[in-house]
Amino acid sequence: MAGWAVAGGLSIAILLGGGTAGEPPDQARDAFLGLSTDYQLVTQVDYDAGSIATNETVVVTNATNDVVPSLQFNIMTRAFGEFALTGPVTLDGHGTSTHFSNLVTLDISTPGFGPGQARVVQIPFVDTPSGVIDDDLDQRTSKAYGILQAAQWFPILSDGHPLAQMGDSQFTGAAKRIRFDVTLNRAMTLVAPGARVESHGLRSVYDLDNARDYAFVVSPYYHVLTGWVGGTPVHVYYTNGDGPSTLSWSMEALADYSLAYGPYPWPSYIVAQSSDPTAGDEWPSMTTIGDDLMVNEHVVAHEAAHQWWYGIVGNDQIEEPWLDEAFAEFSARHFFDVPFDYDSTLPVNLPAPAFKTFCCLTDSYGETVYYRGAAMLEQLRLQMGNSAFFKALKAIQTTYRFKTATTAGVIAIFEEKSPYRSGTDRILHEFMTF
Repeated sequence: MAGWAVAGGLSIAILLGGGTAGEPPDQARDAFLGLSTDYQLVTQVDYDAGSIATNETVVVTNATNDVVPSLQFNIMTRAFGEFALTGPVTLDGHGTSTHFSNLVTLDISTPGFGPGQARVVQIPFVDTPSGVIDDDLDQRTSKAYGILQAAQWFPILSDGHPLAQMGDSQFTGAAKRIRFDVTLNRAMTLVAPGARVESHGLRSVYDLDNARDYAFVVSPYYHVLTGWVGGTPVHVYYTNGDGPSTLSWSMEALADYSLAYGPYPWPSYIVAQSSDPTAGDEWPSMTTIGDDLMVNEHVVAHEAAHQWWYGIVGNDQIEEPWLDEAFAEFSARHFFDVPFDYDSTLPVNLPAPAFKTFCCLTDSYGETVYYRGAAMLEQLRLQMGNSAFFKALKAIQTTYRFKTATTAGVIAIFEEKSPYRSGTDRILHEFMTF
């Protein structure tokens, strides 16, 4: 809300349109997030041919109070010519009307899909990852430098948004379970998150609960190092990257964040060297980092923090990207003693499409959402005091555990936990737009 000012003690959260923590900003988001999902991905990976052929089955349960006329599945690889359907899409075993409503959204008709009902969607498809790694989104599913990486590679239930080139162009809820049933064309190292429930020769089956996405990588050239943080194994897979340093920093980050924000929820934490030497990306229970960045303690720590800020606490990464990027960046800078520098005067809570450049120009996406956002959180920490500030962050983790946070809800928690309410509101007003 432009021109905001505190008047008569009226809270910022109410002025934003969300009076209580956890309240979604609009009915469309509420409807999308009211759909529960369970995925099964039966996949054949041919590393040599560079293909990922999958029969996808998704059980969608309508937990809303409304009839849902259609479902929208986001397909990132279609934007880069690497996706093709290999058969008809079916609903409960029968054909149904489908169309692409934009470049990355497959719209599937679900007539009569009422409250409390479940529908079974089946989507057969193949991805053919290219070696193009110049584009941040395209490199996420790619084959380069001896590594086949699959991230944002399968149709996933979303809200029908078009491609957003800046930042993370996918908004999803946490699935109850993603089952990954994969068979390789030959023996090599498979890196896949979750609990391995079956393994027979070249076939393995993994279950990952409460996951917003699922990524995996394969390579004949990986080495692996393993450490432990409490009862959680930390695995680092690498070819020519700095595996030992990456393992050490990842373990330190997991230990610090577990104490500050709450326990790590998945069976293991994985860092895999990426097919793109200059990329770093987060996925539930796993990150992919290029060898150029594996020597950077700050990047390794930032990506690990995303397990809490995006993984556990979700957000609309297109409309409200600060809710994961600013918190992950704060985590890396605070716990690893990196200065809170930034070069931006823009509000930290702008949507991703408002930016034209990612990094590192003045007022770019990175300088604003990441760096200025982290500096705002640091100012809140200094003003509120360590105890109240980290109580607020733990409360955000508890309130939005495997749910989707909103700006209004997060601000409401900061206001509730702050012993100096007027000072907290002053900082939020200085850094954000209302």
